[in-house]
Amino acid sequence: LFVSTIMLGVGLICFSQIKSFPIAMFFAIFTGLGSIAQFAVSNIIVQSESAPHMRGRVIGILLMAIFGMAPLGSLVVGAVSQHIGAPATVLSQGIIALVIALCFMRFLNRRGQKPITKEIATEEPEEAVAELYNE
Repeated sequence: LFVSTIMLGVGLICFSQIKSFPIAMFFAIFTGLGSIAQFAVSNIIVQSESAPHMRGRVIGILLMAIFGMAPLGSLVVGAVSQHIGAPATVLSQGIIALVIALCFMRFLNRRGQKPITKEIATEEPEEAVAELYNE
């Protein structure tokens, strides 16, 4: 997730500064790969960290967050680009992506964390709630 966020940020920064169309298309593809990789890795992490009986709900919330916030972000980006221009807006988005990647490097680069155990994953939701209240 860390690498894909860095790819996205670097791709946006380079894309905003390039004047040559073929080179700009290369960085557009690079940015797209970073974006798709970020979405795929996020989806994998969410599905592997959630209990099997909750995966449908969790994926629903993830997709609502991603696709529900995209139009709002587009409105903000459109308003900002009217004031400072499209290249400066794309440059600032790339810088923001890099800052976010560096700030959350510890969380984005998680490896070797304890996975959900089989006992927790196979519990029925009612039993899990009852155990929480009985303690």
